[in-house]
Amino acid sequence: MCGIGVFPVNHERRAVLIDYLNMHDFHLPSDGLSWNDFTQYADQLDRIGLGLNLAPLVAHGALRIGLLLLK
Repeated sequence: MCGIGVFPVNHERRAVLIDYLNMHDFHLPSDGLSWNDFTQYADQLDRIGLGLNLAPLVAHGALRIGLLLLK
């Protein structure tokens, strides 16, 4: 899996993840990243009615950004 992904989202590092995604021309939803984990992300996709299969792959970039507070 590449490093570009939208979860997990550490609420204290959300702005860093958004900057990272924008740097890679990632198109964020109009309400931004309103979730923290996969369940909330999947619920968001369900609400907007995307008809796709969803595989829970976690990008290493999002993990690294979210875990920076553990240092």
